[in-house]
Amino acid sequence: MHLELGIAGLGLSVIGAILLALADAWFSRSVLMHLDALEANLSKVIEVLQGGGSEFVNTGVDLKRDRGQNRARSLKNLGWTILVLGLLTQVGALWLFFASQHP
Repeated sequence: MHLELGIAGLGLSVIGAILLALADAWFSRSVLMHLDALEANLSKVIEVLQGGGSEFVNTGVDLKRDRGQNRARSLKNLGWTILVLGLLTQVGALWLFFASQHP
């Protein structure tokens, strides 16, 4: 029983680590896109101010980009959860192994 539980915990840890790595890459790309958009919006504001304008510059919100960041954050949280679940499963397998060795 403890061997199967340990292998299952190892599998969960590997799946969680892969999911976490992919989600982290996605989130990093999303943050870089956000910084590029921020830079573009700031350049619009600077152009208006340098032109002597004082009106409010509405640059808008990119909802698609924001939703993508939220999905990437959620996927990272799921990856961490699976990774921790795998670790706890492995700890449980070790506990069962040592409990069966010393009755």
